[in-house]
Amino acid sequence: MWHQRVHVDADRPRRFQLPSRRYPRRDVLRLGAAAVGAMVLAGCTDDGLPPATGPTPPAVVPTVESGLPSGGVLRIGTAAANIPSALIYSTLVSVDPRDASVHGDLVESMESAGALTVAFQLRTETRFHPDTEGLALALTADEAARDLASRIPAGGGFLFEHVVESVEAPDPRTVLLRLRAPFSLLFEFLADPVAAGIRGETPYSGTNIRRGSGPFAPAPDVRVNTDPFPMVAHPLYHHAGLPLLDGVELRRPDDPAELDEAFLAGDLDVWRDLTGEAQAAGTQAAGATTQRRSSRGLIGLGLSLLGEKGGVSVRSVEAFQDERVRAAIALSLDRAALLEISGGSLSGPVGPGHRADALPADELAKHSLYNRDLLTARRLLDAAGYPELSFRLEAPSRSPLRQLLQAVAGQLGEAGLDVRSQLLASEEWEENLLRGDFEATLFELEPLATPEVGLRLHLSGGLDGAFSTWGYSNPIYDAAVRAALEELDPASRAERSREAQRLLLEDVPAMFPLSAPEERVFVSERLRGYAFDAFEFNDIWGPPRWAFANG
Repeated sequence: MWHQRVHVDADRPRRFQLPSRRYPRRDVLRLGAAAVGAMVLAGCTDDGLPPATGPTPPAVVPTVESGLPSGGVLRIGTAAANIPSALIYSTLVSVDPRDASVHGDLVESMESAGALTVAFQLRTETRFHPDTEGLALALTADEAARDLASRIPAGGGFLFEHVVESVEAPDPRTVLLRLRAPFSLLFEFLADPVAAGIRGETPYSGTNIRRGSGPFAPAPDVRVNTDPFPMVAHPLYHHAGLPLLDGVELRRPDDPAELDEAFLAGDLDVWRDLTGEAQAAGTQAAGATTQRRSSRGLIGLGLSLLGEKGGVSVRSVEAFQDERVRAAIALSLDRAALLEISGGSLSGPVGPGHRADALPADELAKHSLYNRDLLTARRLLDAAGYPELSFRLEAPSRSPLRQLLQAVAGQLGEAGLDVRSQLLASEEWEENLLRGDFEATLFELEPLATPEVGLRLHLSGGLDGAFSTWGYSNPIYDAAVRAALEELDPASRAERSREAQRLLLEDVPAMFPLSAPEERVFVSERLRGYAFDAFEFNDIWGPPRWAFANG
């Protein structure tokens, strides 16, 4: 048994998206069995749990005159029509992808006696947002279990369709999850407010949005299509002293250009999607600052090793089966020059957007496969018997891959490789990539939403167990990935993920990650606590902790 306490008060054309996949139970097992062991949880203490209590009556919400702090209203521009779920709904836990730490939101502690059961102890005095009469119902384990269990039938999303078998509330403070199969990404999925945010049974007045218990609630009598859409701080929020802001105002005009103008005029505090000339102007706007992060997209170079994949004949280059040839290709690449074209960051098999699971940037920069050495590349090609190897390199006809195709072909040519470059229509290129039907290809994928996707791209069975897009197979690497996905603790999984990637690079993979494109957000220089590089942790854990600097 483990028992831990958690206590923490573009104008660019679209990129290729990984296809949605549905996994039966056997594939849930294959994707990772959650090992039972001690978990390291953020802010854990040795305090015992308070005794469980019975149902509590609704609380009367205090008025502003009772002394609630005044922290200002944050103005956010969004091109999305929906209200961000993270502002409204609480989750059981949240996971910081920068260090794989698990933080308790509604949960104060967790324990399990086996790989298929996890018990969550809720915080005391957790309440839904107040109703029109100013009453805030208690969010008990019964309420949380009822809502989560309602998602188990078809349509409840991957977690509840394939992983969670039942949700129970054995007492007013305990939510017990029983799993159909062990699942290594349980906490990341439970941290998603869309998939697992706790919802009340009644909607807010004038909307079809079910009531939540998060840091902010729709202002009284606001309509769902109102623009701007005002939200007010939850006065009975379950983290003491939070939220720090009085409210949030969402601006959602039909024309996003209006948001460009509003941000540049100082009428918005956060706006991510500045386009065209406004991108450059945004960095110069008075009172504004720019935050950057490596995206969870991936630009890479893939080589086809086998002429048959999934029982179908496809194009390939037999020479690529020789790791010396693959190493020669890697050593021919001038990665600094390619990063200038793509505008991104150096990436390993798991990209820097999943920082805890990714290899450190300085380690990648020192790795032999990431450092150009034309002399060694030519020697490897000669030793393998392919001094004048010729092959076709494809790419979709869109920026920045058009520019990268020319640059990569030129760099490989300097090592003596005869590269015939070819631009394809996006639809044809996508079809070829999914079939593994190419000799070599440049690609851009988005998003690699969870850290294990970068690992599974190199498995012998590929993403879905059918076949490797590249024809690459290494049983030792496959076993290392399975070991990573057997870790329930995200920090332990991240450590094993890095070990697996080191094995992969040692073997010289058939797909070389080239870069993770950059993303930017423009924010008021007065805003504090906004951590764009924390991805969903910033969007979920961050809002109650965002604040304006004084003065």
